[in-house]
Amino acid sequence: MRQRHLLAFVTVLAVALGVTEFALAGKISTVAGTGKPDNNADAGKGLRQNIGQPFGVELGPDGALYITEVLNHRVWRLDRKTKKLTVVAGNGQKGYSGDGGPATEAMLNEPYEVRFDADGNMFFVEMQNHLIRRVDAKTGIISTVAGTGQQGYAGDGGPAIEAQFSRPHSIALDDNGGLYVADIGNHRIRRVDLKTGIVDSIAGNGEKTLPTDGAAVKGKPILGPRALYIDGQTMWIALREGHSIWKLDLASGKIQHIAGTGEKGYSGDNGPALEATFNGPKGIAVGSNGDVFVCDTENQVIRKIDPRTGMIATVAGAGPDVAKYNGDNRPALTAGLARPHGICVSPSDEIFIGDTLSHRVREVQPYDVSVSTDRENARYETSEAVDFQIDVLKYGQPATSGRVNYTLTKDGLTALTVGRAELQGEPIHVRGVMPEPGFLRCVVKFTPDAGRSLTAIAAAAVSPEMIQPSLPTPEDFDEFWTMQKERLATVPATAEVTPVKSPDEKIEAFDVQVNCLGPTPVSGYLARPKNAAPNSLPALLYVHGAGVRSSSLGNAVEGARMGLLALDINAHGIANGRPAKFYRDLASGKLKNYRHDGRDSRDTSYFLGMYLRLMRAMDFLTAQPEWDGKILIVSGHSQGGGQSLVAAGLEPRVTAIAVGVPAMCDHSGRVINRINGWPKLVPTDDTGQPAPAALEASRYFDAVNFAAQTDADAILSIGFIDAVCPPTTNFAAYNQLRGEKQTVERPAMGHAAPQDIKDEFKQFIRNHIEKNK
Repeated sequence: MRQRHLLAFVTVLAVALGVTEFALAGKISTVAGTGKPDNNADAGKGLRQNIGQPFGVELGPDGALYITEVLNHRVWRLDRKTKKLTVVAGNGQKGYSGDGGPATEAMLNEPYEVRFDADGNMFFVEMQNHLIRRVDAKTGIISTVAGTGQQGYAGDGGPAIEAQFSRPHSIALDDNGGLYVADIGNHRIRRVDLKTGIVDSIAGNGEKTLPTDGAAVKGKPILGPRALYIDGQTMWIALREGHSIWKLDLASGKIQHIAGTGEKGYSGDNGPALEATFNGPKGIAVGSNGDVFVCDTENQVIRKIDPRTGMIATVAGAGPDVAKYNGDNRPALTAGLARPHGICVSPSDEIFIGDTLSHRVREVQPYDVSVSTDRENARYETSEAVDFQIDVLKYGQPATSGRVNYTLTKDGLTALTVGRAELQGEPIHVRGVMPEPGFLRCVVKFTPDAGRSLTAIAAAAVSPEMIQPSLPTPEDFDEFWTMQKERLATVPATAEVTPVKSPDEKIEAFDVQVNCLGPTPVSGYLARPKNAAPNSLPALLYVHGAGVRSSSLGNAVEGARMGLLALDINAHGIANGRPAKFYRDLASGKLKNYRHDGRDSRDTSYFLGMYLRLMRAMDFLTAQPEWDGKILIVSGHSQGGGQSLVAAGLEPRVTAIAVGVPAMCDHSGRVINRINGWPKLVPTDDTGQPAPAALEASRYFDAVNFAAQTDADAILSIGFIDAVCPPTTNFAAYNQLRGEKQTVERPAMGHAAPQDIKDEFKQFIRNHIEKNK
């Protein structure tokens, strides 16, 4: 028997603690928008509602996120708890109307930015209407506070509602009733006194020239003021045409150059901000500790300036070469942004971005918490010391405050070491030893000074080839399953095979329903190359993970494209191709808790029917005239991975199995104080002791006992930090396999089936077929 291990780099999954969801630390995610710009306003969930070109984003006094939608002329409110989006201004039609009535019935024209005053009243700027409007916090009534709707420059010293602006882009409010407007078309910053209604220019004279560093700016040039943010008596300004960032002291009227040489470019990260280059910055905000964040729009990144040190760094975005959306739940620095315009920062330093041309609003978590072992493969021998290194970064730099709690456990259950440390800008090291085979897990909880706690996990495999099942195979295991096979044989197989449309003209496909013991049939899709000769095709059975869904025509066709006779079956014998609601209703009703149905007896367990259908499916597949009579492969992930092990143990004709993070392994782990995985067939009492009846019944459905029955070739993927199907349970099954076998080990992987592992499985199948031709 030959064994092979395929290893991957050690990184870490970090998740935020929460009641109903996980937030990925140091990573970017979408909180609103689908990527489509079309107008489909229905006040739905944030990830189902289109947001056409979001520009401004701002956290309101109620904690909700407000979003200006330029393309569809609306302002939205996103409830950060419920994820519900509602329109708070604009009816979706382009125009200028509605003053004196409900804001939701008004016509807007490209709202660019939104802000709130101390009383909760909402202000936003409409670039194409050349004005600023206000929505009363109590009544929801909209009114114009500055601008006539006509483009121009006029009105300083008089009523703001009689003044003209030219394509105003940004607004900001101070604590003294002042509303500031980035009147970019006039190269001025103007202030509206909300108490008197009078407007005046506080910076700029219309000339297209950079301001003079350290000088008063009233009546003097300022080039392209695009974005404003006020923090106390300081106004931060992004100059679009000036490719630079400035700070204006509102008390003295003097301006200071903070970042950017004034030349267009993308350079200077991790160096002095004054030596860096920008390309059309269009958004600016300030974090809780005074850091300044800038949408460096044409460079497709978010940059952070530390005013204390004068240093600059990129904190989100992959740069100008990745100017498009390329996915979420990835490190923010690898994320593609598409001309981001708006930005705001929460009190706990989450960054919200109006990712304009991706038609999404994105969120970046400030912290990246990671744990790593001192070996790339995370493999150790018993009694060998493991050094875990804990790193906490804030926007890519070592965090200097916050608390770390850590726990080392044996197989995720028994605590071996518990400790606590305060961050001081350096990594934290924790050493552990396990005197017996298993997985040493390090669970870290980081608590920042503000915001949500975050958890990171790493695990070390300690002599995993020595891990054995927690209980032996029942003495009458073979007798029980021989009896089940005999029962199944008393029911002659009859199949309903109905042609269905194939997505590939070279493949023919069929809906298959095959009777079984009891009323529930085998339900699946069969696919094969057209005009396949008799006895010419290796066979592949694909079985599904947990859940309630139709069989997959796509899986079957994909197998047929590999030159296989392929059958994909769902786990429950339910009809294929029905509307999504059909499966949702089953999942919330009859099949809601199927995994625990009848678990106190081997004769009533739900898995008895599932395994009988598995045998009947293999009988049907091998009865097809195209089968070559030699090669039978079974593959699946999670519950499907467990079924693959079961299939090989029940059917001697199975020649190979491709098993992804298998469930249904070592149900009895709690007997020896070992964590057990899905489907957790065995409940425990308050002391952690397993229920005797369920424990005994579970042994007859445990994949480890079927694994010991097969000589099939095998490949098995294992995630070292998998909490659904823990790696200890996977190795307990793997070590029972008698044939040629190999693992794909991922120290950083949880319960997942990434594409590269699927590709590895396909190659394994090809190699197996080539070897057995």
